[in-house]
Amino acid sequence: MKFMTDRTLGRLARWLRLLGHDTAMYEGKEKSGRDFLNAALRERRIALSRNRSLAKRQYRGELKIVRSDRIEEQLREMAEEFGLGPSAEGMFQICMVCNEKLLPADRREVKGLIPDYVEETQASFRKCPCCGRIFWPGTHLQRAEAFMKRHIPKDRP
Repeated sequence: MKFMTDRTLGRLARWLRLLGHDTAMYEGKEKSGRDFLNAALRERRIALSRNRSLAKRQYRGELKIVRSDRIEEQLREMAEEFGLGPSAEGMFQICMVCNEKLLPADRREVKGLIPDYVEETQASFRKCPCCGRIFWPGTHLQRAEAFMKRHIPKDRP
């Protein structure tokens, strides 16, 4: 599933990426509106916004108005609407910053780019081909999984 969020849902965009969903964030001049909807339609993405006035517009694409302003409830809404949830094979596959697919990286490739402790204690690394950020399974992974398990209904994949 591919999504596009407007600027009102930047945090949700990062969490959707963490779950493994291609999620572009609209960076246009206007907060959200016709240009945002056209961009989502052009890229064949589901448009996500908190701007309720968008629901009154004629739109040929798919639009989801996210009701909550709290990330926990937003994730729950996404799970209920689209059946999204944490899965080991999908999580942590997309850069949370630039939405590019992460590539495996070996220890030699990341040497000097990460803290020595991380290099010594971690076995697997992933690198973003766009921004160059390096990711590894640390305590942040465990915290993110625990957060999602608390807030996404148990009957989701």
